[in-house]
Amino acid sequence: MSPASDKIKLALAYIPSIVIITDVEGCIEWVNQGFTSITGYSIEEIIGKKPGSFLQGPKTSAATVRRMSEALKRHESFKVETLNYHKDGSEMWCTVVCDPIIDDKNECIGYMSIQPVIPDHKLEDAAREKASSDIMHGIFEGALYPMILVNDVMRVVNANTAALNLLGYNKADFLTLSLHDYMSDEVDALVPTLWNEFMINDNQG
Repeated sequence: MSPASDKIKLALAYIPSIVIITDVEGCIEWVNQGFTSITGYSIEEIIGKKPGSFLQGPKTSAATVRRMSEALKRHESFKVETLNYHKDGSEMWCTVVCDPIIDDKNECIGYMSIQPVIPDHKLEDAAREKASSDIMHGIFEGALYPMILVNDVMRVVNANTAALNLLGYNKADFLTLSLHDYMSDEVDALVPTLWNEFMINDNQG
């Protein structure tokens, strides 16, 4: 290890955040004292393991995990907020800032991640946002009339139970379709115009 690398580790050793250095496969090579004091894991327990294998848990967002995994595969930096777990099973929200470590040949040789724990008031904000989201989901799913959500190219992104029952689809199959599949040729031809008018009015509002 170079003197410069030793100095970097010394500087990171005692900062009050989780710091993890991994190899290019994502396996832990080094953690700081903040990691052990915050998570409750000893260095001996986690060296050679992937952080997600023990820090992530049942409530960790699968979408966030995919985003991190895809960035690592591309050797790209990323910043996310994610739910991690202490060794004792208690929850902690962290901001994960991860960057690839690039050598003098411009090749990725590992990753360094700094993960400040999010204060409790932000945990409360996250809980309120989840509660609000749960309420909206309940209204959407419980509506007696069909409701279908589409993106800007009219691909279906969600549908409530009333819509699925009316059209005779299960959700998995329906989410592979486009709303164009249910329109007459005349209505289908109007969609680009109607959508553009909606976007213009929405932006002006």
